[in-house]
Amino acid sequence: MTSTSSDGSAQLAEIDGQIEELRGQAASLREQIGPNGDGATEPEERAAVSASALELDTIIGELQARRDRLAAESGGG
Repeated sequence: MTSTSSDGSAQLAEIDGQIEELRGQAASLREQIGPNGDGATEPEERAAVSASALELDTIIGELQARRDRLAAESGGG
């Protein structure tokens, strides 16, 4: 394994970790506003929590695209 491919592998692992963490955060936010959620109760608060979860989904999508590009460049994935 060359230094470049090990750097690519490290970047992929870092991005995978970030994606996993953000997915957990988004799931936690959604639990707050779900049918059994006891977090956000006011409509404005529920809307803000929902918007935050959607923002996380957007970031996750961007990270996945970045991960896919890095994987393609390094020939791994």
